[in-house]
Amino acid sequence: MTAVASLDELEQLANTAGAVVVARTSQKLPVPSKAFYVGTGKLDELVALRATTEYDVIIADDELTPLQQHNLEDKLEVKVIDRVALILDIFAARANTREGRLK
Repeated sequence: MTAVASLDELEQLANTAGAVVVARTSQKLPVPSKAFYVGTGKLDELVALRATTEYDVIIADDELTPLQQHNLEDKLEVKVIDRVALILDIFAARANTREGRLK
């Protein structure tokens, strides 16, 4: 799947969860940063983007480590989730039984 197609799919998932997508961005790195997942230039871009779009959540199109998620939340001062968490949130919101909500 191409990066564009993957971001298209992620945007549809975000919309399903009730989010409004205000911006999309991507970055090619040989290896994700252990501390932030993204490089320092992209991190600075995300900080600057917050001033113009006033976003309140970042949704990463890849699985983040707890350290990456924590560091991004500290730096960007917004909630950060990854694709897996977004999908789990959608399933939890649509669960009708106690057993379904637990899963």
